[in-house]
Amino acid sequence: MQSQLSVDSPTCTPSTKHLDWIEKAATENLRAHLATSELLLNQANQLLNILLAGMAGAMAYGVKIFESDATPLAYGVATLAAWLAVGSVVVVAKCITTRETQMLFNEPQNLLLGASVRISELKRLELLNMQTRIDHTKIRNRLVAKWLDRCRYSAALSPLAFSAGAWIAS
Repeated sequence: MQSQLSVDSPTCTPSTKHLDWIEKAATENLRAHLATSELLLNQANQLLNILLAGMAGAMAYGVKIFESDATPLAYGVATLAAWLAVGSVVVVAKCITTRETQMLFNEPQNLLLGASVRISELKRLELLNMQTRIDHTKIRNRLVAKWLDRCRYSAALSPLAFSAGAWIAS
C-alpha cells in the first residue's frame, strides 16, 4: 500500500531538487496513464471492427427472414446480427466516443499567472494540478476498460443470441 504525504502538510517543505524529482515521477505517471488510454482506444476500435464485420456477414444471410420459406437458421443469424449491432453501438458509446483528455503539461498562460510566486510554490501547485489530471485519467481509463470488458463478454456470448433466435423461430 502506498503511503500518502499531503503536500499541504506543514512538515512537507521539499527542496527544489526534491520537487524536480517529484515532478519527473508525476509526469511519467501521467504519461503511462495516457498511454493506457491510447491502448484502450485501439483495442476498442479493433473490437468494433470485428463486431461490424460479423454483423455485416450475419446481415447478408439474415435478410432471408423476409422470404416466405425462412428457416430457423435465418432467424438465428438475424438475431445474431442485431446482437452484434447493439454491441457495436455500446462499444462506440462507452469506449470510443470522444471524451475530455487530460494534457501532460499545463498551458503556459496558466503557468504565467503564477509569475509572482516563488518557483517552489509554483511547482507545488502544479504538482497538485498534475495529481488532479492523473486522477481524472485513471477514472476515465477504469470506466473505458470496464465497458470494453463487458463488450468482449457480450461478443463471446453471441452464439447464445444466435441459438435463442433460432430456437424461438423453430
